[in-house]
Amino acid sequence: MRSAAGTSSSSVGSLTVGTQLTIVTGPVAATGYNWYQVTSSAGQTGWVIVDAIQLVSNAPASFAIGDQVVVFDGPINLRSSAGTGATVIESVPQEALLTILSAPTAANGYTWYQVQTAAGATGWVAADFIELVAAPVPPLDGNLTVGDHAVVVDGPVNLRNAAGTGNAVVGVLQTGDTLTVTGGPVAADSYTWYQVSTAIGSTGWVAGAFLDKLGWTSGDIVYVNTDSLNVRSEAGLNSTVLDTIFQGTTAVITGGPSTVDNRDWYRIDVSGVVSGWVAAEYLALSDAPPVTPPSGSFGAGDWIFVSDPPLNLRDTPSTSGQILASLAGGDGMLVLGETVMGDGYAWNQVENEGITGYVATEYVTGGFALGEVAVVVDGPINLRSAAGTGNQILQSLAQGAQVSVLNVNPQVIDGIYWFQVTTTDSVTGWVAGRYLGPVTA
Repeated sequence: MRSAAGTSSSSVGSLTVGTQLTIVTGPVAATGYNWYQVTSSAGQTGWVIVDAIQLVSNAPASFAIGDQVVVFDGPINLRSSAGTGATVIESVPQEALLTILSAPTAANGYTWYQVQTAAGATGWVAADFIELVAAPVPPLDGNLTVGDHAVVVDGPVNLRNAAGTGNAVVGVLQTGDTLTVTGGPVAADSYTWYQVSTAIGSTGWVAGAFLDKLGWTSGDIVYVNTDSLNVRSEAGLNSTVLDTIFQGTTAVITGGPSTVDNRDWYRIDVSGVVSGWVAAEYLALSDAPPVTPPSGSFGAGDWIFVSDPPLNLRDTPSTSGQILASLAGGDGMLVLGETVMGDGYAWNQVENEGITGYVATEYVTGGFALGEVAVVVDGPINLRSAAGTGNQILQSLAQGAQVSVLNVNPQVIDGIYWFQVTTTDSVTGWVAGRYLGPVTA
């Protein structure tokens, strides 16, 4: 390739057999040859003699970065770099959608483009086997990945044998049906599609617009996607029903998941109504941003302690409830029921020294249970050989240190509630529970 028409012009490069060229101008007669100015697929421009080139009737199309293309003659190899000798990353099937990431590169007689698949893999493909998508393809805006569990939130919806509204229906999914994601996402017919398997073993493809991911974290806003839903005192079908909430009701996730009776359960708080456990399959994630869970959300079995004395123990979850006892700083209580709202406060039913009643949890700390891991929230504290301040100090536990709380009832000595724990370095002893709290993510 020369800088101008003519054999005396300087050489600007060498072209290999099979390099694809685009005619810019010509022909021009010089030094006994007809010359054409051309541009190579690599962007190189210069002049070549007509005898060295030939017209290609079906030259591969030219694509721009960001173009969406489809494999029309597949399957084809996705390679680690441009060239037939490069490592094959994977095989790309017929009709697979790709996004162009780079300018073209010539190698081994082909024009190559770096592309990204719908699943996110990147590599190089030969342009001869791809073509521009005629209409824009919707973005892959789904939030599911392979291995996720999902629930149908807007049924009935068709389960199809392939991604796309034109493919055969192999089943119909109802609201509340749970699924496992096994493939995708794939964009087709204005939807993002996922391959799924159902609880009864059926497989197929479903549009992600009708699904929601199962699995939330504390603070997520969810809503009820079934006609009515029981809120229970604990996870499980046999626990007490505290209240019933209805379709569209929003709540804040405050705990979970816990798997009981072959279901995933989450603890929720419906502000001003009820707090308790519900089956996850009847919830869906709201578009609302996550919030900080309500303070004082404790569950049955938790130990809590008075942090702002004196604290009234009342017969109902209300500031107008009868006062059963007045609790001093550090007094311990075993939580008997989930958090409920009343008169602008969060309340828990508790037991203290044989008296059962309700306390406003704004004035308590703690929240760990026997058999669970707890953390030192007000350290350093002393780990002692037995319950009581007069016993031998085994070691000092720093702020943030974690301990395993043993399944041993606490001992109350001189008004202090002592719990037997084991440290991370396997030392067992007793600590004052008022200085412990739950481990948070």
